[in-house]
Amino acid sequence: MTAGVLCAVRGPSESAVVRAVAGAGGRFEVVRRCADLAELLGAGAAGLGAVAVVSADLPGLDREAVHHLHGSGLRVVVLDTEGRPPGALAHLGADGVLHGADDVVDALETALAGPPAGQPGGAPAVGRVGGAPSLTSGDVAARLAGVAALP
Repeated sequence: MTAGVLCAVRGPSESAVVRAVAGAGGRFEVVRRCADLAELLGAGAAGLGAVAVVSADLPGLDREAVHHLHGSGLRVVVLDTEGRPPGALAHLGADGVLHGADDVVDALETALAGPPAGQPGGAPAVGRVGGAPSLTSGDVAARLAGVAALP
């Protein structure tokens, strides 16, 4: 079965993500290339995909937007092309953080392997996607204890 991918990636990384998804042997298909967050949220609400790949610097991307995408049944993978330190994007609550388009297929498979981050039955967005943990152990401990981690 082919999983639909919504792509809201800015700059030259967009074409790299689309090429990687196209080369995934039919496991994934880019069903929409979204120009902005509004288009991504609309496509997600319409049920057009199973997972979204989103640039970390997409204007308006925040925890609420990721939560909205999760509410539409999407998994969310954030693409960081600026080399932020591990855990720097954990506040978004995404299912994975990717640090370059080369590993996008692995990140998509990992994101789809379980329930969305923060959903009942789902784990916090923890693990290694793109070579770096998406949350620190302190973030995980704070979430399990039901308190917010300090920035």
